[in-house]
Amino acid sequence: MDTRFEEYGNTVLREDGTLVVAEGVELIPKQAFAGNREIRRAVIPGSVRTVGAYAFSGCESLEEVVLAEGVRRIADYCFENCRNLRKIALPETVASIRGGAFSGCVGLTDIRLPASLRRNVENNTFQGCVSLERINIPDGIMHIMPGAFRGCAALREVTFKEAEVRIAANSFSGCISLTDETLQYIARNVPPEHVLDIRSTGSGVSGRLSNFTERHFVLDGVECGSIEGVLQSFKCPDEEKQKEICRLSGGAAKHAGTGYEWWREKALYWKGVRYERLSDDYRRLLARLYDAVYEQDEAFRKDILAVYGMAIDHSMGHASPQRTILTRGEFIGELKRLSVRAAEDAAGQDGK
Repeated sequence: MDTRFEEYGNTVLREDGTLVVAEGVELIPKQAFAGNREIRRAVIPGSVRTVGAYAFSGCESLEEVVLAEGVRRIADYCFENCRNLRKIALPETVASIRGGAFSGCVGLTDIRLPASLRRNVENNTFQGCVSLERINIPDGIMHIMPGAFRGCAALREVTFKEAEVRIAANSFSGCISLTDETLQYIARNVPPEHVLDIRSTGSGVSGRLSNFTERHFVLDGVECGSIEGVLQSFKCPDEEKQKEICRLSGGAAKHAGTGYEWWREKALYWKGVRYERLSDDYRRLLARLYDAVYEQDEAFRKDILAVYGMAIDHSMGHASPQRTILTRGEFIGELKRLSVRAAEDAAGQDGK
């Protein structure tokens, strides 16, 4: 047996080519079994949290991978160029599949992405999977990154659970078998070339218009330190604690909202009043929040005016109101509404 297997306790490679990773192993390190041509089947227990980068890269005899519940992360290029890989079961605990994880798996025909998967289908994840015929995109996915399915010539069925997935322009290049319906969906969800992405890590107006930015305003008699602080406070039914959260900004404000399971009942709170997440009353509350900032923060007004007429996005935002207190669409809608108001106010000032 390859001496590398001995590093993992009772991990063994059986005569039939089945690699059984020992229970209790928590990490399969980078390049652990890369290039091995004896492994035909890999059984990975739930104790493993991360299957490391390039761990099975180039294992050309590997045909099947069984991942138990508990595995959370499949690292970069983990199974790249496993040319005979045809079957892999991804448990509902998998939250991250990194770039290139299955690139060059030319024998893979079908794979089901778990609902637990979050944020992105990363760069080149399935690049060159020329036999892949169908894929599901779960509702936790916000972006399909460049090259994600590039060269998947047999790909016909792509099922999108989310209404507003952002799709990179070349993520499906070379997918010549896609249905017209899928091609139309992709075209609708590819952002324009010149888009200002509002995010806390952005520079200039992009970063300043983030909800994390410190602001000083009053909403219904409550002193506030940022839009994010107020939004996170909506999760808290306790009025006094809510006031404390409102005064926060940045990451501290975001962190203050963790732990509140508001999504179970889809209910939020402001000054002792319960708001149903999908209600018109809650949408009006959001509008009042942004109006208060606009009316009381001169710097905010200047930045809002600066983006008037621009294509703007918030790529880090979620699209589903079932999962977030402010969707990407709601946030961008408020900024666009206020940018129009700012332009009208500026025109009014010029006309005096």
